[in-house]
Order: sequence, then C-alpha cells, then structure tokens
Amino acid sequence: MSHSSSSDNTLEFLLGALIGAAGGVVLGMLYAPKKGTELQEDAKIFLDSLPERLDDEMAPDSKTRQWLDKTRYKLEDRIDRYQTQRSARQLRDAKEREAAASGSEYLP
Repeated sequence: MSHSSSSDNTLEFLLGALIGAAGGVVLGMLYAPKKGTELQEDAKIFLDSLPERLDDEMAPDSKTRQWLDKTRYKLEDRIDRYQTQRSARQLRDAKEREAAASGSEYLP
C-alpha cells in the first residue's frame, strides 16, 4: 500500500511543480519591470540556451536523469500491476458468467 501512496505523491508533486512553474512564468511576465522588447530578448536567449541546458540535465550520470528513470520505472511497474489485476478480474468475471450459464457454481 505504501508503494502506491509513494507513486501518487510523486505524481501529485510533479503536477504541482508544473502548475507552479507555469504560474510563475506568467506572473513574472506580467509583473516584469522590463519593456516588452527586453523581455522578448531575454526569452530568446533563454530558449536558445535551452537545448544545451537540457543536454546537461539529461546526461546519464545527472541526478535529473536518474530521478526521471526511477520515476519511469515506478510508473511502468504500476501500469503493469494494474493491467495484471484488470486481466485477472476479466478472467474471473468470464468464469463466473460461464458457470452461471452452465448452471454450476463458480468457486475461485
């Protein structure tokens, strides 16, 4: 039970971080003491440097990459467990319907 709680907390944190970042960007642009042209130039410089910064963050030995890999593993594991449980429920339901149709009692 603590495993799914941990995954839920991770997803909630990620969602909160994304919403917070987007809100910060919007508020920063609205209340920036710069002219629009200066703000555009700053945005261009930031966007131009973004690929290099992402390359650094996504290097195999970076903490960001390790965290993303760990999170992806947890999500894949959770999806696999959900699919297994779903298949088991479908099989159980099919056996119950088959037993009901034949007039016998299904015992799991």
